[in-house]
Amino acid sequence: MFAPNFKHRKRIVPHRSRSVVESDKPPAPMSWAQRLKRVFAIDIESCPQCGGTLRVIACIEDPLLIAKILGHVQQREALNEPLARAPPGHHEHTADLI
Repeated sequence: MFAPNFKHRKRIVPHRSRSVVESDKPPAPMSWAQRLKRVFAIDIESCPQCGGTLRVIACIEDPLLIAKILGHVQQREALNEPLARAPPGHHEHTADLI
């Protein structure tokens, strides 16, 4: 009789406004940024260089996308490492001159 598709349900079951439904949800005690700061001492809301306020512009949660991004970061870091070099004074061109 009170099923969601019962034609007279609107007459029997009182309608709740959206504000009441939203107010039923308990507020989160801390944001995830605040939790990062508290648990791991990572402050993502302040710039480490100037101390200015930062804001989150994206939250990436897809594991495959995260792995892809981190793979690119690791490749970039590998490119910035110094390349292996020959010992000082050893050049292929100087061997031809002697």
